[in-house]
Amino acid sequence: MLEELRKKLRALEKPALLEDAAGALPFGIAAIDSVLGGGLARGALHEIAAASEAHLTTAAGFTLALAAREHARLLDRRGHGACRKRRTLWRRP
Repeated sequence: MLEELRKKLRALEKPALLEDAAGALPFGIAAIDSVLGGGLARGALHEIAAASEAHLTTAAGFTLALAAREHARLLDRRGHGACRKRRTLWRRP
């Protein structure tokens, strides 16, 4: 009975649409992916900060590129409309 409850809890802890996905979003650059343990962890909060005000558009573009890449991966994997359940948190400085 206890093991059954543990299984139910583990299932509830999994973010939506991640149950069969790899745990990281790789960059495809070995030096970066190895430092990050395979890439950015899916289903986790990440901070992407600009070094200065002059770099804000670069940081925003990088963030949008990552989001678009993950969105495309989900569409390829699940078919059109699968991303409606996903949540992306945007924060302005």
